[in-house]
Amino acid sequence: MIRTDGNSQKNHNNQPKVLDDICAQLRSGERSITGVMIESHINEGKQDVPPEGPSGLKYGVSITDACVDWQSTVGMLDRLNIVRVPSLVLQTYHVDLSHRPCRSAGRRSLMQA
Repeated sequence: MIRTDGNSQKNHNNQPKVLDDICAQLRSGERSITGVMIESHINEGKQDVPPEGPSGLKYGVSITDACVDWQSTVGMLDRLNIVRVPSLVLQTYHVDLSHRPCRSAGRRSLMQA
């Protein structure tokens, strides 16, 4: 399992570059990669809880780790889909409306996506 956020030098904008490298490895025949995790949310980036509390939070922006936005996520998943490795597991994470981290889709094979 490769975490695109964990290999992006703490910059969420590097996650698509990490994914492109993963795709290149898969195209070249690498089969030890069992899955990909993308740190994703509706809007990009990260925010701190403001002094006024949760009511001041921007909708769809993470309060934990910086994330790529949904449009970037779709593009990244599309690039993985082109590679088509049936055993590859995808995990995307988001923060729900109560701002608690949660797994959005669980484990799914790329061919099931």
